[in-house]
Amino acid sequence: MKEPVRSCVICRKRFPKRDLLRFVKDNTGAVHTDVSNRMDGRGAYICGNEGCMDKAEKKHGLDKVLSLLGLAMKAGHVASGQTATEAAIKSLNAYLVIISTDASDNTKKHFTDMCSYRNIPIVSYSTGEELGHAIGKDVRSNLAVTDEGLSGAILKALEPKK
Repeated sequence: MKEPVRSCVICRKRFPKRDLLRFVKDNTGAVHTDVSNRMDGRGAYICGNEGCMDKAEKKHGLDKVLSLLGLAMKAGHVASGQTATEAAIKSLNAYLVIISTDASDNTKKHFTDMCSYRNIPIVSYSTGEELGHAIGKDVRSNLAVTDEGLSGAILKALEPKK
């Protein structure tokens, strides 16, 4: 059976559907990452090429960090939730830990202490609802990126623009 092929809306190159990240616009006009490929509505696909992600961010107002998290999740490089994130940190499989801005102070301190002891970068970004939505899950107050390259790309996207 042939694998479905889709085109990146930015570079127009064709890729297997599983290698692209799908975005869907909801009724309010907000654009969401569709990791599960099951959200209602017409989707637009973007490849993981950094140039395409940058253009999509500028042209369509996509949040590059959340888009990269969706890509990392689709590739199987995200541990989400308290237990899975702690396990990734303890086993030194985490290259980056992200805590939601609305996480409790106790949660922030707990993960900050764990990460600083092991020299793992930790950042506070977005709300738990947005983090969860970006990876196709419910609300997530913490998650770990377990791929060095993707974590580097996320950290680079978090750097202030010059």
